[in-house]
Amino acid sequence: MQLPSIERNKVYELSVLNVGATVEGIFEIKPWEEGETIIGKPDTEHRILLNASQSKIPEGVTVDYENNIVEVPATGVSDMKLAFVSDTRIDISATEGTDSGVNLSEMSVSEETEGIVSAFNVSVAAQGSGRLGYTILVHLKNALLSGSYDYVEIRVAPSDKQIETVEMGGSIWMAFNARSRDLEDQVYPLDGTTVEEMYRNGWVSSIGGLFQYGRKYMYTPWQGYNPSNNLGNQTADIPWQNDTHMPCPEGYRVPTRSELNSLLPKNQEIPGTYIAGNGEKITATLHVGEGTLTTPTSVTGTQHYVKFTSEDTGRYLIIPLAGGKGDKSTTNNPSFGKRAVLWTSERNGCPGGYAWTYWLPFEGKETTAIAERQLQMEAFASLRCVKK
Repeated sequence: MQLPSIERNKVYELSVLNVGATVEGIFEIKPWEEGETIIGKPDTEHRILLNASQSKIPEGVTVDYENNIVEVPATGVSDMKLAFVSDTRIDISATEGTDSGVNLSEMSVSEETEGIVSAFNVSVAAQGSGRLGYTILVHLKNALLSGSYDYVEIRVAPSDKQIETVEMGGSIWMAFNARSRDLEDQVYPLDGTTVEEMYRNGWVSSIGGLFQYGRKYMYTPWQGYNPSNNLGNQTADIPWQNDTHMPCPEGYRVPTRSELNSLLPKNQEIPGTYIAGNGEKITATLHVGEGTLTTPTSVTGTQHYVKFTSEDTGRYLIIPLAGGKGDKSTTNNPSFGKRAVLWTSERNGCPGGYAWTYWLPFEGKETTAIAERQLQMEAFASLRCVKK
């Protein structure tokens, strides 16, 4: 009898048929080869558990010593020591889910009164804004007992600054306009503040950037520029279709025409109350931020924004009147407070060099009608990303 393969820590049953017959066989036991996949749960009779007295656990870190689970806060940790006491040396056989923010030292071994102490140090960098939580598995093995292995699970908490979203009009929208694909570049509410307070008290810091259609990098609204078909030396390879060229953070994308029209029905007068494409009743109101608008280049304007509130759920979405730039405009003034212009992902039906946009064109008035317009791809407009 020959088995094609034997996997570690799996139970194999041998059934002998024809009772009374003579069965002869040879079982050959080969040593386990390093690098093989470890399958199955740890042997509960030979656990390799963390030792509390020999470990060094910084403040803020919690440890479940019975299950080898270490929970690290989003602020990170440095010089944490995880130790094990056994009759023999414990080694690290492998790691899973390694992250660039985590550093693991090699296992050190010393002989103490309690027994042989094996330990390694762990440093975890603080979570950047928008980062989700993640887990590192450190697989352990007994240096002498080939059947004894275990693992430590290091759980790192998510950043306390997550991307704010609003579900409205049948889609889930980012609460702020995009700035880039990088999580660190997005707009996050300051500690203890609401999204509306961000727009009301820090309007110019909350409006996001302006983008040319298909471009990955934003243009700072209050700066001038030299007209270019390729601002930032970017490659428009299937613009805003592939993630590599998407200015939205991971998990988000540029909205379609139908998605924006569901939220902002064209020809709808605002301020006012209307029914969105998904049947949701929405009330739009016009507001202005507090204080005087100040920018590094002394660009002036007003700090207007439109608040869309769902009468059904109470949720609200804010769109700032962040202005825009024409395709050949070199001015550093985007007409703050006069209009909002939002890109869609579509060009269907547009002449060459144009794409579809949605406008809130107040132009200094108290009322307007939402409009769908074609805009030159080289022009600059805001981008509100939608969840995939």
